Amino acid sequence: MSQSVWFLALFLFLFSRSALSETVNETSCSTIIQDVFPCLDFVDGSSKYPSTACCYGVKGISDSVNDKGDRKAICECLKNTLSSLGTAYDPNLVSQLPAMCGVPITIPPIKGDTDCTE
Repeated sequence: MSQSVWFLALFLFLFSRSALSETVNETSCSTIIQDVFPCLDFVDGSSKYPSTACCYGVKGISDSVNDKGDRKAICECLKNTLSSLGTAYDPNLVSQLPAMCGVPITIPPIKGDTDCTE
């Protein structure tokens, strides 16, 4: 999917969901989306490797995780965002991002039925 379509979808999603303005320990969903936006080409299979900007965003997310509540908020944000885009992506590629970027955080394969409480 082209970058402009992804951007438009994310833009519409951000402004259609008031829950995105909520924060958990200074980690907001809109910030998470900004951090992972450069990763969309990787998770939809358009790119074989995550970009430098993507890895920088994944590191930013990792740096903001202080507790289980933060991990749950990040998981829920990614789950809601990816499922509402209505476009194909590989949940396993989402979970591979940290390892491919050399970032010490675990992200589960994000699908619509992912349990973010674990």
